Amino acid sequence: MGSPTQPLRVKLIAGLLAADAGILAEAKDTLRGEFGAIDRESAVVPFTYTAYYNKEMGCGIVRQYLSFEALIAPDVIAHIKL
Repeated sequence: MGSPTQPLRVKLIAGLLAADAGILAEAKDTLRGEFGAIDRESAVVPFTYTAYYNKEMGCGIVRQYLSFEALIAPDVIAHIKL
């Protein structure tokens, strides 16, 4: 029979959507303050897969993914999403 162990820490990845790249920069600063250094970031790309968010956010939505240097406990992910 196995013994219970603590789960391994995990990489925090955030997918951002914004009406323009300037808002993404503000969001990155806020997230950096909350979760620490960003170790990887994708290019900012147009979000053209669906028009679902256009009514709320307008046209010209952009997307970017970020990951953070510090690993986190997996049980805090739900709190982070909220």
